[in-house]
Order: sequence, then C-alpha cells, then structure tokens
Amino acid sequence: MIVLLTSHHKRIVENLELIFPDMPAGNAERLSQDVSRNIGITFTESFSPDDFLNATAHPSLNGAGFEVLK
Repeated sequence: MIVLLTSHHKRIVENLELIFPDMPAGNAERLSQDVSRNIGITFTESFSPDDFLNATAHPSLNGAGFEVLK
C-alpha cells in the first residue's frame, strides 16, 4: 500500500502504541493497514458516488460486534 511508503503509517502505529501501550506490535501494524485501506476506500468512493449509493442501498450487517448491537 502507498501509505507504507509515507510517514502516515509510522504515525498511525506510534499513536496506537501511545494510546494502547499493551497492544501487541502486530496488532498496531494491522490496524494501521486497515485504517489506511479504509481511508483509500473512502477517498475512492468520493469519485463515484452513484456506485457507492448503489452498493450501500441494501447493506449486509454482520460480524462479532453486530450481535452486541442487536
């Protein structure tokens, strides 16, 4: 990913380590990549709002946190 070539990746990891000092280093790396991926997706979606609206018209809610929200 492009973010790995920039200072943003390092900054995200450092901030996660500051906020969550007990977090394993691998988790901070993974979260940094996830944050970067989500930023990229959001940025890309801004260039085709019609496709984004079509894709989100009928969302599928799932995952571990969904049961808690019910």
